[in-house]
Amino acid sequence: MIRDLVHRLSGKTTAHTSQRALREALTAQARRVRNEGQDLHELGARRIDGGTLGFQPGLVELHGDLVDIEIYLAALGSEGRRRGHRDLARHIDAAGKTAQTLRGAVAAAAEATT
Repeated sequence: MIRDLVHRLSGKTTAHTSQRALREALTAQARRVRNEGQDLHELGARRIDGGTLGFQPGLVELHGDLVDIEIYLAALGSEGRRRGHRDLARHIDAAGKTAQTLRGAVAAAAEATT
């Protein structure tokens, strides 16, 4: 996860010219992120104490991350439309709506901690 962020911020990103190469890269990225994060997140979850309130800080943080994702997707969709990439913008907008739905579910989970 951090590696991807560092590469993105430093401008060292790769654009794939075929859907096959892109799918392979996305699959490899998902596998790598899962491998890097799974143990960490499971350990963190096991350390939660204090009943349901112990879950709240992580859910609140995740909610904020999802707001950031929504903002980024909205910006990408707007830029796609501005550049005339209407089909791409529709796909990005759909991803934004999914992120918004997920954020609502995470907010509901956070509220269930009280």
